[in-house]
Amino acid sequence: MFGSAVLEVAIGIVFVFLLVSLICSQIGNKISEALKWRADELEKGIRDLVFHGDVTKLGLLYQNPLIEALVPTVPEPSALRQWLGALPILKQLGGLFSSVQVALKQRLGVDLREGKPISIPSRTFVLALFNTFVPGSSGKTTVTDLHDAVARIPDSRLKTSLLALLTAKNDEIDTARKNVEDWFNGAMDRVSESYRRNMWHLALIIGLSVSVVMNVDAIAITSNLWRDPTLRAAVAAAAGEFERSGQPDEAQRVLNQLDLPIGWQMDRIPDAPWLRFTPKDWATPPADFSYLRALLLKLIGWIVTGLAGAQGAPFWFDLLRKLTQRDSAPRAT
Repeated sequence: MFGSAVLEVAIGIVFVFLLVSLICSQIGNKISEALKWRADELEKGIRDLVFHGDVTKLGLLYQNPLIEALVPTVPEPSALRQWLGALPILKQLGGLFSSVQVALKQRLGVDLREGKPISIPSRTFVLALFNTFVPGSSGKTTVTDLHDAVARIPDSRLKTSLLALLTAKNDEIDTARKNVEDWFNGAMDRVSESYRRNMWHLALIIGLSVSVVMNVDAIAITSNLWRDPTLRAAVAAAAGEFERSGQPDEAQRVLNQLDLPIGWQMDRIPDAPWLRFTPKDWATPPADFSYLRALLLKLIGWIVTGLAGAQGAPFWFDLLRKLTQRDSAPRAT
């Protein structure tokens, strides 16, 4: 029985961490999408790792039709947005903003009014690169011809990099192009690592915010699961059901449906015009030294939940799957 109780508590707390991670992931993806972080990281990576900071060459590559075809389509504006855009003052501001964008395009070589791709396949990148910067490379079938075409590029670090890559045995053009693809993929691996690191920092901030706003206290939840057999059995059952058929978009709804000590309760302070917010797991607000101790434990519980939320949903989902499969395994009699 002790082993079963420990396992059910573990399943319950891992399930909560999974739901918090899913909520953090949804919020983080919305922020990243709204701010176009993925597209910006890709653009910055190509500019710094491929073109060594040459913004002009970056602009030329992004104007290639092969790259422009990868730009996500912009949805049609809503009726309200069209109506607001027709207002005289907003039309003037829009015209001023467009003029600024045109000026930036002339200075930077990048059309900021258009969208940017969030990913570029390596094969497409190589074709666009040769089509844009290698004179007469179209239709070339030998490494020697391609090497000569690259040699006609004005001296630059891009030219030096390409000449070093176009060294294939037996004059095989496919091998030479694969060398360039591997070079691009290596640069994109570094971009992806930088993006994941930035997203982890964002996820940590979101995780701490979610744990405080929703009062998801890992210590209080673990304590309640341990003391209440009915609660931990219900949460463990819900975890198993979610692992089998749960939808990530339902994470917040599922978390709110669980009878866990999360959230806040409001009450009016006597003889005061404002409300008091206290955690739901505090049946009565602690007093004196107990309040400081309870507050310290609450802060630690929030931090643990925030760190768990930043860990990522795949980690907790895999752990939950292992725990639920172990729990459902037949026990020896």
